Amino acid sequence: MKSFPLWRFLPPFVRDRGGQHIGETITDHRGQVAYLKTFRLSDPQIRRGHLLRTLAGAGWELDRAAAALGSTGRSWSAGCGRPGSRPCSRAVSEDLPEAPGQRVSGPDAGLP
Repeated sequence: MKSFPLWRFLPPFVRDRGGQHIGETITDHRGQVAYLKTFRLSDPQIRRGHLLRTLAGAGWELDRAAAALGSTGRSWSAGCGRPGSRPCSRAVSEDLPEAPGQRVSGPDAGLP
């Protein structure tokens, strides 16, 4: 029996108000798609992905990530504590890897 590799993909998380999808595909031994499923991300999910990708690209250092976003670490972290910023604080507290250098497996493993 031939193998059927599974590939998961992520969008670039650019903030251009365009539709962005995450998903997975299973291909057969000839490379033809046997299964494809995508999910369209909401604007808050795209913003969170953009934030997390920026944090990862900055080595998970808040000050460097804030500078890349045109802010300061102090003002950015203060904004996370304001009412209504639950996605921001959740992104920082729950979605960060437990150890630096932790990566996901699959074709997107090298992406920040």
